[in-house]
Amino acid sequence: LSTPENSKSQVVEEETLLIDTSGTASDTQLLKEKDFEMMSKDELQMASQSIKELLIKIPKRPFRRSENSSLGKQVSARESLRRAKRNFGSVIPKLVKKKVVSRPVIVLLDISGSMENYSRMMIHFVHNLMQKHKKVHAFLFGTKLTNISFQIKNKDIDVALKEISKATNDWAGGTRIRDSIFTFNKKWVRRVSSSNSIIFLITDGLDRDHSTDLFDQMERLQKSCYKLVWLNPLLRFKDFLPRSISIKRILLNVDAFLPIHSIESMQTLTASISKNLVKEHRNTFTWQNKIESQSKELV
Repeated sequence: LSTPENSKSQVVEEETLLIDTSGTASDTQLLKEKDFEMMSKDELQMASQSIKELLIKIPKRPFRRSENSSLGKQVSARESLRRAKRNFGSVIPKLVKKKVVSRPVIVLLDISGSMENYSRMMIHFVHNLMQKHKKVHAFLFGTKLTNISFQIKNKDIDVALKEISKATNDWAGGTRIRDSIFTFNKKWVRRVSSSNSIIFLITDGLDRDHSTDLFDQMERLQKSCYKLVWLNPLLRFKDFLPRSISIKRILLNVDAFLPIHSIESMQTLTASISKNLVKEHRNTFTWQNKIESQSKELV
């Protein structure tokens, strides 16, 4: 018998197709939901880039002056008569509308040890805010209050971070929330704040000294602005309850209470800001009702 040309059995090798799933929609969503505290160095780098791309729309407020507009619903008698001089006495109604401008924004960011993993990412958020809006002031506080509005204006975030590190010496240290709020109320509130401002207080609210007038300082801070928004990373826990006295004292004097621990929470925040934080105000009212019965021991 003749031997076949291929005496050896043919082995069919199956090619395994390896698919790189990194960067897919599922991975991107996981990164958005991931807590900043649990991220690796590379993930934090990607997260900072995502924060840079966030579109933050600050609510507008009506300005006392008007501006010319063909879609306006009001007639400016002054502008109409002024133009009549050029048209040989012929008065043509000139339509105007109310001018609107963005509300001033103030950020008070806690950089104490308990906030270390979040405060660094919040700096990127504040930098984004500062680059896209003119009237923004930023302050850091740990054991003392530091104004970093000038340093964080630098367009290069790396340069801004270096300048900020030079300006502060209490990073990842202790926290004195009451003292920092007191300093802001006494020294800065009349310089940078107004009844039209939105103030973002970014802190976990954990202050060991319960014998202070934190309630009074927070009440004064809230009265000095349009809205006081508390951003707290502790809200990442579904079973979070305001057990700390300092947290209760702060919560009773804010207009909105939101989590800030991930990219997704930042996206939720930006969406809420653009809608003037209406829904969050109702949710905060619910929180405040839960602890209102204990207000005597909090004041």
